[in-house]
Amino acid sequence: EQGLCVWFVKVIAQQHDILAGIQISPHPTVPLCHPIVLLVATDLPARALITCLKQFNGRYACLYCEQEGTSVAGQIYWPYEVEVTKRTKKSIIRDAKKANEEKSPVNGVKGLSPLMLLKHFDISKGVVIDYMHAVLLGVVKRLLDLWLQAAHQDKGYYIGSKIKALDRRLLQIQVSDSFGRRPRTLREASSWKANELRAWLLHFSLPVLYGILPPIYFVHYSLLVSSIATLTSQTAIHGDLNTAGGTAA
Repeated sequence: EQGLCVWFVKVIAQQHDILAGIQISPHPTVPLCHPIVLLVATDLPARALITCLKQFNGRYACLYCEQEGTSVAGQIYWPYEVEVTKRTKKSIIRDAKKANEEKSPVNGVKGLSPLMLLKHFDISKGVVIDYMHAVLLGVVKRLLDLWLQAAHQDKGYYIGSKIKALDRRLLQIQVSDSFGRRPRTLREASSWKANELRAWLLHFSLPVLYGILPPIYFVHYSLLVSSIATLTSQTAIHGDLNTAGGTAA
């Protein structure tokens, strides 16, 4: 952890001249161009290190709000709450300074992050959500486990007894070369890669699940599909994003 932060500080120091301004014209009257870092993208473990927050599975681990989380069977979950205290750049810096002084985490913040050295960078908004781990390898994989694993056969959403019908539908889908590979059976879902889970979520799952997953769960799941499809689209308009945000919530 310390090594990564030290390395990142060195990277920022090496870019100091660039961040101070770039001469884009030989004419002295043309002002310097000042680049600004707006976004940082990492996976969840690296995000915890570079932001100096607790790991994604710890209390107060969310970078965007101060919800503590609830322990269920040894794991931390964050139940939906209408009102939460959102983190801000100011609140994170405040907690970081306090944690640094007390040598103990404050609201999940463990200390001063090297990202705070970046002028104009807002750590509460500029670290993007890790869609691959949070959604694909997280939520989507968990839903497949809940639907198909025999441990949940007493639940209303369990459809593992119909896996033959599900696989029949899935394998009948003809995919274009852009997918890279044909879909594998749901019996192999535990070994699916992130790109396979993405294809399942956005393209295959709704027609395969239709009429098999009970309607109340199918409709709820379809909200997740439509929201993620909008949020990962390259052409989404502002109204679409608002709709997707409300739907996902």
